[in-house]
Amino acid sequence: MTRKRKGDADAAREAVCELQESLDSARRLIGRTRFLLAGDALIAEEALITAAEAQATSPATSETVQNPSGE
Repeated sequence: MTRKRKGDADAAREAVCELQESLDSARRLIGRTRFLLAGDALIAEEALITAAEAQATSPATSETVQNPSGE
């Protein structure tokens, strides 16, 4: 192999390694994003449950003011 071809082959291998590192980094980022989204979903679910429980135990009745203007 000539020096030129060897240099081209080395450059191509280096580029492939860099692309592989970028791909690995992107996969890690996707994994972290999924983890964070799952955590956000759990937090939202807990908030909904808490709100539903609070509403269910609220002393509010059907005597709630129908017209806030006082009429």
